[in-house]
Parts: sequence; C-alpha cells; structure tokens
Amino acid sequence: MSKKINASYAACGNSYKKNAFTKKLSFGYGFGKYFLKKKASAKKCAIIKKEGNINVKLIRAVWNLTEKRPLRWFSFHPVESIKHDFRFYIPFKKEKEKEQFISFKKYSNSIPIRYISDTKARLKMVKKQLKNMSKKEELENYLKSQEKKEKKLIKFDCIILHFHGGGFVAQTSFSHSPMLRIWTKQTGIPVMSVDYTNPPEVTYPQPFEECYEAYKWILENGSLLGLVDSNTPRIILAGDSAGGNLAAAVCCKILEDGLVPPLGVLLGYPALNISFDHTLSRALFNCDPFFSYGLLKVCLQSYNPDSNGFDPKKEIFLSPLFASDQILSQFPKTVIQAGIMDPLLDDSVLFANRLKKSFSPVSLRVYSLPHGFWSYLNMIKDAKVPLNDAVQFFKELKKNFEKDLLKKN
Repeated sequence: MSKKINASYAACGNSYKKNAFTKKLSFGYGFGKYFLKKKASAKKCAIIKKEGNINVKLIRAVWNLTEKRPLRWFSFHPVESIKHDFRFYIPFKKEKEKEQFISFKKYSNSIPIRYISDTKARLKMVKKQLKNMSKKEELENYLKSQEKKEKKLIKFDCIILHFHGGGFVAQTSFSHSPMLRIWTKQTGIPVMSVDYTNPPEVTYPQPFEECYEAYKWILENGSLLGLVDSNTPRIILAGDSAGGNLAAAVCCKILEDGLVPPLGVLLGYPALNISFDHTLSRALFNCDPFFSYGLLKVCLQSYNPDSNGFDPKKEIFLSPLFASDQILSQFPKTVIQAGIMDPLLDDSVLFANRLKKSFSPVSLRVYSLPHGFWSYLNMIKDAKVPLNDAVQFFKELKKNFEKDLLKKN
C-alpha cells in the first residue's frame, strides 16, 4: 500500500504546478517512475514534506485524485450498484421568504448535498413536481396521496447525515460515495452527504454553518425524504477526519440550541483539536506521507487563519475537544474509530475520555491502521473491519430505535 501512496504523492509533487494537459502526462510518467524506484520516491516525499514545501494546491492535487473518474480506483473501494446517487441544493442562510427550499440546479449561496439510497427516492418525485408545486405543503400533500397508490414509496425511520474528510481544503462527497453506497446498501438507511465549501476560499465558521444548516433542513423537510417523524431523534451524524470535526461540532451546536438531538454519532479518525499542539501521536507519526505535521498545519491554518481571530481552544465549534462537560454529557451514543498509526490518535483518545467522564455512551475502537483507512478498503485487508463495524453500529441504532418506538406505541 505505502509504495502506491508514496509514488502518487511524489508524482503530484512534480506535476501539480503544470497546466491541465501536461499535468496528466507528468503525473502518469512520475507515478510509473516512482513506483519502480523506491529510493527516489522516498527522497522526493521527504523533500515535499519539509515545512514550507507543502501548500493547499499540492494537497488538493494529491487528495483530489479520487475526484477524477478515470482514477476512481484510487478510492480503493468496490463501487456498489445502487438505485439513486444524485445531488440537490438547499439554501444557505435563507434571506428571502420566496427563496426555494430545495432545488436540483446549482445556484449562488446554496449548499450541495449528495443523496444516496437503494430504495425508491421521494426526492425524484419532488423533482418531477417542483415546477407545478412551488410550496412545500403542496408537495407534502401530493406525496401523501402517492403513498396510497405506490406501496414502494418507502418511509424511513432514520437517515445518515455525512460530512466528508479531506483536511477541510480538499475532496467532496464523490470521493467518499463508494463507502456511502456500502453503508446504504447494507443497512437500508439513506445517506445525505454535505459538500461544504472548502477553505481557504472561505474559512471557519462557514463550512461548519453549512453542515449545521443541512441538519436543520432535514428536521424541517424530513417528510420530503420519507422520514416518518423529524421531531424525534432520527438523524445519524457521521464524518471522517475533517468531517469528523464537523460532525462533532454540529452535534455540540444542536445540543446547545436545544434542537432534536441526533440518534447517534460515528467519528472516523476525527480532527477534534484545531490548535497547533505537538501531541505525542502528531510527533510519532509525522512520517505519514499523506498526513505529516506540516501538511496538518497547512490544513488547520486554511480553516482557521490567524486573521480570523478565533482561539481554537475556546471556540468549541472549531475544536469540539474543548466542549463543556454540560454539552458532552448530552451526547448520544457515539462510536469513535481511530488508527494506531494516526497523527490524530490523541484527539480521539482525549475526546473519548471526556465523553466517558461526562457519562455519555461512547466506544473508542483503535485499529492497526493509518489515517484515512475508510478509503483503503481494497488496499488493506484489515480496513474491512472498521467498515463492517460502522455498518453494525448503524444497524444497531436502527434496531434499538425501532424497539423504543414499539414500546411507546
């Protein structure tokens, strides 16, 4: 695995500054060269890793390889065949009362969301009727009438709201969709993944606010998705790396504002401390070619530059690790998956300990894997273990929720 990763990293170090056409040629040549010459690859990676040589453009060149269809194999996932995988758009900080609550065309000041499901999607029917029915109430009444006619118009007990990783600065839901397809295929739970705006084009708090808006949108428009009742905990938050930070931060904000809490939270190797602290794990695993301390520093600086004026140890929606005991004591059932060779391992351990001391149900699972293992399913055999554990966690939440619902009824 490391040979392929190092080769792609070294090849991007040579090609990312070139124009679109020569970039592809340079990367192809460089990858072949560095894949065959291990020493040259290691030397090039060492040069790139030096502080000052890493920048956002290089990070995007490397991590966004998984965003290109011809290089989809870099995502290391078998792509599950499912019925629905499409995007729609919701307003960000709705300013005008007449502004459309949902759109299937991109427009300014909107939040793109990828919807993934393996059952008949109500949103497809919404799309067909949107031109004729501009009001939400009209659409809801139409869907109710269709439920009697179409038995396949399934309702869901819960939904997964996912925030992708990529150091805040790179990647989208597309590179994570193979994993999300596995989740929905094996659990029957639909997934919504938020394509928040990547820094440094915007900085904190906008990406966080976009993710929070997506949660509130589901609460207000759950009937369009097929959620039976949005007034009870039905949304599962999930995110890896930077997305793990956003999932934890959104959960903190939900609890602070007194909204309907999530059903559960899944965090994969999350970045929960956005300060530049030299923790033990950050020092020990600085050799990670894809996630060195210098690279981490560039990502954190892009998300929260000094000019922002936010103290990462005081702003809990920036660094959820420092949330108050009062907020942490309200956290729903949480599973944190971390890698033993991950520079962010300490973030996971410290956060799990804080949740445990606050008497919140938490499970910390540490695997013999590097950072980013959700994306290495076909490259590392053991990466299937945390993926299966995630699926079981979702199934368990769904099963327990259904039991509680039966008791109430």
